[in-house]
Amino acid sequence: DFVLYWFQIISLFNYMERLIYIGNFSQPEITLVLIYLKRIGQYIKITQTNIHIMFSLSLMISSKWLDDESYDIRELSELFGITFEELINLEKDYLNYIDWRLYVSKEEFDDKVLELKLVYDNINYNNISKKLKFIYMIEVELKKMIQS
Repeated sequence: DFVLYWFQIISLFNYMERLIYIGNFSQPEITLVLIYLKRIGQYIKITQTNIHIMFSLSLMISSKWLDDESYDIRELSELFGITFEELINLEKDYLNYIDWRLYVSKEEFDDKVLELKLVYDNINYNNISKKLKFIYMIEVELKKMIQS
């Protein structure tokens, strides 16, 4: 399958960088991604092979949850490198696995922000932009979720 091959040759960092820059996703959307990935990880094993697609789906769902009007699934399918039909089916499966539990309390969100701030503050790359440092921090968090 071409999609799986493509995800295997592009690094997670480069994939996230591409999505975040081109898609112009916000920090709250990215924070929700990590919360949603933790939820889906209770039902689906997150691996090196599926982390790209799981990240994409979580990003789409968080974007849709926070701002449904600015969200265009056809544009996202192109950005993610997934066919429109496949993206629709994957979204349905994802939402069914988490039992449509998309609400995140303010406390849970704030806890994740504080946790991310600690990771961000401990990254010792002084000569990179804040956005690249942010993406690196997200990559660190995602790699913690990957199961062998």
